[in-house]
Amino acid sequence: MAELARLLFVRVPYVLTGVLMLAAIAINFANVIARYVFSSAIFWTEEALVFLMLWSMFLAAVTIAFNGDHINMDLLFERFTPRWKIVVTTSASVAFIACTLFVAVQSWQVVSLHYTNGTRSVAAGVPMVVPHAALLVAFALMALAAGYRALARWLGQPDPAAADDVRAEPGQ
Repeated sequence: MAELARLLFVRVPYVLTGVLMLAAIAINFANVIARYVFSSAIFWTEEALVFLMLWSMFLAAVTIAFNGDHINMDLLFERFTPRWKIVVTTSASVAFIACTLFVAVQSWQVVSLHYTNGTRSVAAGVPMVVPHAALLVAFALMALAAGYRALARWLGQPDPAAADDVRAEPGQ
């Protein structure tokens, strides 16, 4: 189960983020060539780049949530007793899950509205469901990732994120 969680919350978002970043680089490079060699910019690139960066950022946030790499204020936390550490960690997990679920529900409403209205972006003509779905997908996955880690902690299992530390030195 931990391997499936690492695949869903770490590997897939990393690969998708990489692919989206490469696509953004290719589009930007094509626009530079079009603008400076052919004196004719590709009019939809700015909008497409914003959408690609939006998806990249939110997909990376899923991995950050799973790994617990978000900002932590641990100056006082390290001095807490084990019992208080459990209270604080549990409270933080519940608050994080509640907030991410709230944003996911709100995002669902926005995506539904854009789907119903059939709205499209001005320059690229991209259905507005696409960029707004980034928030829905990412916050739903962040809630699942945080819930999975909290459940593993509660069941006394090892931290699922620690088993696949992608920050390890090469060759380890």
